[in-house]
Amino acid sequence: MVASHRQQQQCSAALFHRSQRQRVNARLRHKLCTHTTTTMYVHCLIRSHANHSP
Repeated sequence: MVASHRQQQQCSAALFHRSQRQRVNARLRHKLCTHTTTTMYVHCLIRSHANHSP
C-alpha cells in the first residue's frame, strides 16, 4: 500500500520534529552536565582551600 503524499509529509515532519527535540535535549543535557561539573569543581576547590588553610 502506498501512503498518500500528505501522509508522507506528516510522517517526515514528525520525524523532523523528533530529531529537533532530541538535538535540543542533547544541548540542554550538555549544558546541565557542564554546569554540574563546574559546580563540583568549584566546591572541590573551596574544599581543598579549606583543607590547606592552617
